[in-house]
Amino acid sequence: MVNTYAQIVSNILIIIKNLTWLGAAVALLYFVYGIVQYVASGDNAAKRGDSVKTITYGLIALFVLMAVWSLVGLLQESLLEGGRSLNIPQFPGGQSPAGN
Repeated sequence: MVNTYAQIVSNILIIIKNLTWLGAAVALLYFVYGIVQYVASGDNAAKRGDSVKTITYGLIALFVLMAVWSLVGLLQESLLEGGRSLNIPQFPGGQSPAGN
């Protein structure tokens, strides 16, 4: 079976998007685990410090994975035929702001 460019790119982007969702689920669990550690640490400052690091790393991972997910969506839209093009704001009538 011969795959076209669009099919190959689409399959790769779908795999990356699914892995991103899986990674986001793991990062969210890691974040929640950090919150549980923080609440359970009580007055122990060392444990609270470790749990704050866990929470921070979980948030950073979530941010990075959502950025990757957004980039994959942008690539799907721009590389594959039939995708929506980016809407660039224009002035009514196609005139420039200077009136030229």
